[in-house]
Amino acid sequence: MSQRVIALIGHSGAGKSSCLADLEISDRADMDAVLGTKQPPSLDEALEWLTNPGHDLSIVVVSNHEQTLVAMQIAKRTGTHPQAFGKVYFVYLQKSKVVLREHLSKPNASGIARPQNDQDYTLKTYDDFDAMFRALANKTIDCSALGRAEVAEEVKRTLESLREGNDSQS
Repeated sequence: MSQRVIALIGHSGAGKSSCLADLEISDRADMDAVLGTKQPPSLDEALEWLTNPGHDLSIVVVSNHEQTLVAMQIAKRTGTHPQAFGKVYFVYLQKSKVVLREHLSKPNASGIARPQNDQDYTLKTYDDFDAMFRALANKTIDCSALGRAEVAEEVKRTLESLREGNDSQS
């Protein structure tokens, strides 16, 4: 099998972008930065971006567009696009709702404060998105008590394990 890409999933404020920054990975690895935020990418667009053999990214961040996440969850569960899903290893950066509330009130990885309505939406939809992320995830990292560097190190270890063929967590 060709090299798998780690796709970080999780709520806004969970630390996905911070992980990329700590691992010194380009913002080309953020689906929102590449495909935009205005319109949810279709399932085909998202999977093409995740599995595009033309990019050299080994860790990426998946957009939190509900429509795209639901389509991915259904496709993975029903066995649709098995080749694409076989190339992607979803890692859920999970934080408890209490910890997430605290982190949402802080500036994001780019130093920008999150609008209050975005914070409220993330907390209001926490359980629904948590269920989607868990259904997609090959691995969950509980980030509630971990610092940024610890999360980045765990993601890096997961990548190394996948490269060595030790992906028994899938």
